[in-house]
Amino acid sequence: MIACDSQATDGETKEEIAFPKIRKLNGELYGLSGHVSARRPIWDWIRSGAERKDLPDLDDYEWQVLRVNARYAYVIDSDDFDWLRVNQPYGIGSGGKYAVAALKAMGRDINQDDMRHAVRIACSIDAFSGGRVRILAL
Repeated sequence: MIACDSQATDGETKEEIAFPKIRKLNGELYGLSGHVSARRPIWDWIRSGAERKDLPDLDDYEWQVLRVNARYAYVIDSDDFDWLRVNQPYGIGSGGKYAVAALKAMGRDINQDDMRHAVRIACSIDAFSGGRVRILAL
């Protein structure tokens, strides 16, 4: 399962975005955070197979991708171009650490209501998070 907010922040501008931060593709879930201008090239890269050799040149932008399948979660970002296996729950983006803290504080198996609540908590703390909460499950 993966969840996100729907706010994009560019400098001092906040807006709810139509471009999804999370998607399901080939039995895996993907979440994307980072600069608005990096989103389309990164999604195109994911759709093409997400091979490191095909990674677009986005030197000017910071971004992160979280990939979740039935067994593991992985993250790749603009600082380290290799998929790194991570423990779940795991968060990306400016509100990710707050959502993960909220989930861990619950101290139980996580369901969709917990995910939604954790993202809302993150949105209440992080100035760069907000809008509707979206959840995808495998």
